Amino acid sequence: EELCQKLIEKYDLKDKFVLTFLGRIAQEKSIDVIINALKEVVKINDQMKCLIVGGGPQFEELKSLVENDEISKYIIFTGPQSGDAVPAHYHISDIFISASLSETHERCGIAGYSLAGLTVLYALHTGDAHFGWFYSLSGSLWLEGWDEFAIQHRPAENANVWLSLGKKESKSGNMRMRRVELATIQQADLLRQTLPEQNVQLTFHPGGHFHDIPARWAAALQWKRQIPVCLKNQLDSRKEICDD
Repeated sequence: EELCQKLIEKYDLKDKFVLTFLGRIAQEKSIDVIINALKEVVKINDQMKCLIVGGGPQFEELKSLVENDEISKYIIFTGPQSGDAVPAHYHISDIFISASLSETHERCGIAGYSLAGLTVLYALHTGDAHFGWFYSLSGSLWLEGWDEFAIQHRPAENANVWLSLGKKESKSGNMRMRRVELATIQQADLLRQTLPEQNVQLTFHPGGHFHDIPARWAAALQWKRQIPVCLKNQLDSRKEICDD
C-alpha cells in the first residue's frame, strides 16, 4: 500500500482515471495504436493518465512520437519495472489496456466489474476472437434489453466464462437492479447451451455489490489456472486492508 501511494504521487495520479499498458515495448504490441486512440479519449475525458510500463526496442521511438504532441501530458513512460513494482502498477490502475496482435486468444482474457462486467459479456457475445477468457464480476445484467441481445448473439467459440455476484445484490433498493440475480442465472444457463458446461462458472459471494471486492477478483483470476504468486499476494494484502 505504501508503494502504491508513492507511485500515485510520483506520477501525479490523484483523482485521475488510470489506464496502463504493461509489457515489452515493441512493434508487435501496437502501442502506437493505443497512443492514437488516447488522442480521441482525452477529447471526452481529460482527467486521465496512461502509464506505459516496460522497456524494449521501441521505447525511445514511442517517447519521441509523443514528445512534441499535446498527448504527451497524458502519457507516462515508466521504463522497466521489477519486483513489487510490477503488481503495484496494476493496483494503481483502473484499466489494463493492450492492442497487441501477438498473443493467442487462448491465453488472453478480459475482465470487468459492474458495468465493465457487462462490457465483458458484450465482447463474449460479439464473438471477439482476441480473448479466450471472460470474467464478469457483478455485471450489470439488469440493463434493459440485455437478455434479448444475449439470446440473439452466439458467444465466442470455446470461451471460458466466469460469472459472479453478491448474494445480497438482488435486495437492492433499485427495483431494476434487483433483477441482476435472475439475469445472471439466466446468462449462465444460456451459455451452457452452447459452451461446454465446465467452461461456465457461476459463483455467489457473501454481501452486496461492494462487499470484499479484492477477494472476488482473486477468486475469479484463480479459476481453472494459477495466477502468479506475486499478484495473489498483492490481492490478499488488499483484502486484509479492506477488511480492516
